[in-house]
Amino acid sequence: MKKVRIGPVKNCSFCHSEFRTYRPDGKTFYCSRKCHDSHKADLKTSEFKTCSVCEQSKPRFSSFHTTKTGYSVAACNECRNKRNKLDYQNNIKKYREDAKERWINNGFKAKIKQKYGLDIKDYNYLLTMQDNKCAICGSDKPGAKCRSFPIDHDHKTNMVRGLLCTKCNHGLGMFLDNPKFLRDAATYIEMWKTHHEELLKAVA
Repeated sequence: MKKVRIGPVKNCSFCHSEFRTYRPDGKTFYCSRKCHDSHKADLKTSEFKTCSVCEQSKPRFSSFHTTKTGYSVAACNECRNKRNKLDYQNNIKKYREDAKERWINNGFKAKIKQKYGLDIKDYNYLLTMQDNKCAICGSDKPGAKCRSFPIDHDHKTNMVRGLLCTKCNHGLGMFLDNPKFLRDAATYIEMWKTHHEELLKAVA
């Protein structure tokens, strides 16, 4: 059965002649298959292309993203960047959640499994046991733009001890995981705090 042209009258995107489209919504751009193929061939070889957004003619190979099939996308790189930036600003929460999910699924699971022998279920169990907080300072933020709490472990046995925020984890490392150094540091701070309070009382 032959197709009937029931759509609106338009101008062909290649030969510019008038034709009636087959589709009622008018989403047909060429009057024939020959014009379609000819236009597609020209799109692959033409040096300039008109952006569908800013409607400016720009160099095709330097101003437009080219797909694997050799065609250039409709919008130029500048307009695409502006659109993507605006879309990110309007949906920043969703983008961050998607990025975190990709990071957990792709990199984080493999890292903790390879380095500590933990599954993501083990990590989440530790986090739940610590009430989603650092095991030392009680902070609910991992710190240093980390998406998750760093895993604290014994550097000699590689045994996991718990989850710490970045500051506490680095602090233990700076003290070489030595309990004596940590106790001496606490004594030092307490001593000078007491001494400072006594000085203030004497001045007052």
